Amino acid sequence: MASPSNAHKGKMVLTKTPYTKKLSNGDVYPIYINKETGKCYLKRVSKKTGKEYNQGLSEEESKAVAAKMGIPYTYKGRKK
Repeated sequence: MASPSNAHKGKMVLTKTPYTKKLSNGDVYPIYINKETGKCYLKRVSKKTGKEYNQGLSEEESKAVAAKMGIPYTYKGRKK
């Protein structure tokens, strides 16, 4: 049985924020944040496969949203 601290191991838990991002094509997406790292994402759907994926926002955008939400930004990059 997995311990509670490992319950979400390998899966990000994203929380919807009250903020949105408008892309250059005019589409508007809600911003989601990982409360553990402060990294922000958009949930998008691939036109080719139809699958949902998380598109990460830039470090500057993530830091700005995390600061507004009162969440420390501790993201160190992808684990290898």
